[in-house]
Amino acid sequence: MKILRGDIIQTSEKASIGLIFDDDTVVSMGPNSEMAIDEYNFVPIEGRLSFVVKFIHGTLTYISGQISKLSPQSVRLETPVATIGVRGTQVFIKLGG
Repeated sequence: MKILRGDIIQTSEKASIGLIFDDDTVVSMGPNSEMAIDEYNFVPIEGRLSFVVKFIHGTLTYISGQISKLSPQSVRLETPVATIGVRGTQVFIKLGG
């Protein structure tokens, strides 16, 4: 299934989701979670690389893929309280009650 810029991904109270992007980035979201895809480009031959998501609430695990290895400055995980610049790593975020 294609995920496009501007898409909002939400899980319900009893649901979770795992996403694997073309560059091998892995995002897992737990119950009652929500994030928006702000930017996603993976066209290395043209130098178009970006992964920017806005994480709104819930729980999220991120495992970096090829974009963070090829262009670490092009990866950002944004939250209502902070922006995380990813430099090839695994991140767990929990927002809200």
